Amino acid sequence: MLSNAKNIGEGRYIPSSRMYALSRKLYKEALDNYWTNTKRQEHADKIRPTVIGRKLKESSKEKLRNKVWTEKALQNRLNNCLKSAKARKGSKWSDEKRQQMFSTYIEKNKDLFPKVFSLHDLGLNVRQISLKLSISWDRVNYILENRNRINTTIIG
Repeated sequence: MLSNAKNIGEGRYIPSSRMYALSRKLYKEALDNYWTNTKRQEHADKIRPTVIGRKLKESSKEKLRNKVWTEKALQNRLNNCLKSAKARKGSKWSDEKRQQMFSTYIEKNKDLFPKVFSLHDLGLNVRQISLKLSISWDRVNYILENRNRINTTIIG
């Protein structure tokens, strides 16, 4: 019995499981004594006005409290998104833009192409390659579909 017990003084022994429960109870009591209602209120008053380390101006607080203003701001944001989407609708990327995007893709994934090509040449399928390299199936498919283009870009 003494092997799994802890001595808490004056010859009194308490088993470990009871010690844990006792320590939790003492911790809770200490916490309850620390957070009095006035202490909670002081802390709340100190913390409430700060947002990410800054204190808000009274006008900003009023705007945040004003539901009409926030709904209007959200509606403006939605309208702006819809306008920009409408402006882009039907527009196509130029060949230069497509080439630039492909070049960026190649620069970012240079080390991946030889691995995918070698595994495919060994006879592994797309699923096996994606599992082995921990990448998506779509990514493996894209690399294999554009193998000639990738090789000519890297070599040329």
